[in-house]
Amino acid sequence: MVPFLYQFGIVIVAVSLPFSNFGMSVGSFWILGAWLIDHFSSTRKNLRYRWAKALRNPFFWLLLLVFMIHVFGLVHTQNWSYAMRDLRIKLPLLLFPVIFFTARPIEGNIFRRMWVFFALACGLAASYCLLIHLGVIEREVKNIRDISIFISHIRFSMLLVFASAVLAVWLSRKKHILLSLLLLVVNLSFLWVIESLTGVVLLTLTLFLLAVSEEIDVLGKRARRGLRAAVFLFFGLTAGWIGWQARQYFSLPTNHAENLEQATPRGESYIHHPDNTIRENGHFVWRHIAYEELRAGWEQRSSLSFDSLDARNQPLSGTLIRYLASKGLRKDLDGVQALNKEDIRRIEQGIPTVLEFEHNGIRRRLDKLFFEIAFVSNGGNPGGNSVTQRLEFWKAAWYCIGQRPVFGHGTGDVQDCMAASYDAIKTRLPTDYRLHPHNQYLSFWIAFGIFGVLVLAALLFLPLGVQVPERGFLFTLFSWMMALSFFTEDTLETQAGVTFFAFFAALFAAQRLNFHSRIRSTPDD
Repeated sequence: MVPFLYQFGIVIVAVSLPFSNFGMSVGSFWILGAWLIDHFSSTRKNLRYRWAKALRNPFFWLLLLVFMIHVFGLVHTQNWSYAMRDLRIKLPLLLFPVIFFTARPIEGNIFRRMWVFFALACGLAASYCLLIHLGVIEREVKNIRDISIFISHIRFSMLLVFASAVLAVWLSRKKHILLSLLLLVVNLSFLWVIESLTGVVLLTLTLFLLAVSEEIDVLGKRARRGLRAAVFLFFGLTAGWIGWQARQYFSLPTNHAENLEQATPRGESYIHHPDNTIRENGHFVWRHIAYEELRAGWEQRSSLSFDSLDARNQPLSGTLIRYLASKGLRKDLDGVQALNKEDIRRIEQGIPTVLEFEHNGIRRRLDKLFFEIAFVSNGGNPGGNSVTQRLEFWKAAWYCIGQRPVFGHGTGDVQDCMAASYDAIKTRLPTDYRLHPHNQYLSFWIAFGIFGVLVLAALLFLPLGVQVPERGFLFTLFSWMMALSFFTEDTLETQAGVTFFAFFAALFAAQRLNFHSRIRSTPDD
């Protein structure tokens, strides 16, 4: 009965990962309860063996050390309220290693069923979100990322990539082929729709590891070489295409600031900003602007004031100017009159460019990324721009690190230090956008000094040094996924992120990584 309760708790956590923080907490406490019952009912001999085996495993110590450095960091913290909240969030880093390394090993068929439930849960969550996107399920969506209603779209993208790798393993072994293909299509469709750059990078990593992994091998050597060549060709063509798109966007004609008309057909003088090179759909945004005609023309077409905000809380005048530029129209009365009713509705909704509905998926994400870069390069505020504002986060983080590079600032003081650093570097970010570093390595360095970064790096890269048969394809992928995601996200600063990491890291290590232990097995193993 106890093993069943323990395994059922593992399934609860696996199913809850894409759905519910509350479910993760329930599953975690369920596992803890089953573990306690098992420990009280086991013989001393078996308990001594389990703990001795755990204590001989370096990965067990590394996982615990990641939690313990948060405790050590309390010595010089100033913000105890934030520190206690941080410790509470990080509890899975203590809970899962202790339980998984000292509990009865999970039977192989139960371990596989856990993967089935995890992949199904991710597929169901992605399907629900896609139904919102298609309008089948009614829900207000102002931004495409609003369709990820259960957890952060970045965390969800990571889960879907990992679930897709599980499905690839099933397909390679010809198990659940139709279900695997269906779920794989759903997962990839969501990743395309949500425009997640993190998801794309991790999916690229997955394809690469699939191509070189010896574990996923149902083809002959010649066919396998062909698959690898196809994957590398795909990577090369994709990189070339992105480079070509960037060149098209950022390359300017030599005479781009010449021959600008000075007045509208009605006589109002155009305002030009020839030094501002922001473009929409190839057309310069801040040229040929006649504000009085623009205001009069807009208020003839819409009940919304020219000086109001659109549905995305952006200045409507700016949305109108960008939209007109994206259609190649002048920003005057003639330009506004050339818009149809659907164009007016889209501008009111906050859609600033025709590319938002003419392009989709990653192509649309590239449009936004190029605009962000151009906007900041022309003196714009990086706040709200997911990529360019990260540069400001990292700049402030390095300022924090420079103050105490060896010992750090303490467990609860990361945000306080970042807030002071934003002022010190004279950032252009508005107060609402002065956030955490969005880089787990930098966050650890700020809090715990150089030792914290080294512990985190060892935790991620130590498993990659173990022989492939001991490690397994999914653990390899998991380690690389975490290592890469930590560069752009504070993955361990949220319940969903730290649970995902601690749950799978401890489970993989306890089940697959033995580190060639010489302790002989006992009957309950």
